[in-house]
Amino acid sequence: HDAGAPAEAGLLPEDMDSVEVSIKYDGFIKRARHQMERLNKSLGMRLPPDLDYSAIHTVSYIAREKLEQVRPDTLGQASRIPGVTNADVTALRLYIELGKRKQQAKKQAKEAATDQVGV
Repeated sequence: HDAGAPAEAGLLPEDMDSVEVSIKYDGFIKRARHQMERLNKSLGMRLPPDLDYSAIHTVSYIAREKLEQVRPDTLGQASRIPGVTNADVTALRLYIELGKRKQQAKKQAKEAATDQVGV
């Protein structure tokens, strides 16, 4: 017999299966956990009260209609609206984050231009 054989290591066949699944899917499980942690952190994100949901074409048509009707205050509230999928919530989060980045870039460009004028 092979000294490293699982049967001699005291593992039952169902234990071997569990270990095999853990090894095979470890990367996938870690990635999924990381995505869930990011989603949970972002659920408290406030949605602008004047947000034009019809302009967000990466969100499904049905979700845009529902969001426009309900006008949720946070991403978490949006995620609980029937007809709004996880993909819609992710697209909405990305849209808002991109908008914030664009605003910051405009502000920085304006400040840099103001600094140049003062030199």
